[in-house]
Amino acid sequence: MVLVQVLALSVWFSVSAVLPALRVEWMLGRAGGIWLTATVQISFVVGAVASAGLNLADRIRPQLLLAASAGLGAACTALITVFAGSAAVAAPLRFLTGVAMAGVYPVGLTIVVLLRPGPAAQPAPPLDLADSAQFSAALSEAADPRYVGTALTAQTAIGFLLTVVTIAVLPALADVVGWRLAIPILAVGPLLGAIAMTRLIRITRAAPGTSPGRRARETGKGLRPR
Repeated sequence: MVLVQVLALSVWFSVSAVLPALRVEWMLGRAGGIWLTATVQISFVVGAVASAGLNLADRIRPQLLLAASAGLGAACTALITVFAGSAAVAAPLRFLTGVAMAGVYPVGLTIVVLLRPGPAAQPAPPLDLADSAQFSAALSEAADPRYVGTALTAQTAIGFLLTVVTIAVLPALADVVGWRLAIPILAVGPLLGAIAMTRLIRITRAAPGTSPGRRARETGKGLRPR
């Protein structure tokens, strides 16, 4: 599963890897480069919100959804090398790539969660991606097992929406106040996350075994990929 996620998500960073060359060839300014990169994340949020709204991760076999989404992302990336001679042409293809990744990243997490055996207290295996393993495990324990895929997709959409805002706002803020004052603002997010996790720990300790996901895992009635 790790290999599948890494290979499928590699198209996400394809343009970022060659951005210096694209700046020269397409005469991109700093703002153009930022938005070409952020296009994927914005469209990822769009795709994830649409997927969550339609419950795709829980209505379609996750393996098939991931495979189709990875194929779409690969096709869009390949088309950039053939047809894109400017950022105006590349941007729509990058947008579609981001939408496709909404069917890869959270769906992959869903597959990992559904395949994870044992009680809810068991720590998540190293198949979860590093930036959301704890959040994904916590959410899978608290969520109704019928809608784990949708819940993970919505959580991921919110997280990447915050990332888009950061990418767009932080450089402009740094130009105004300097990077030494702009960078510490990023500490607000982890601080709020730590507070939220502390509250979750208190809630689960006060009422152990009451969450739908925890009950499903303890009774062995959680969903499994179809």
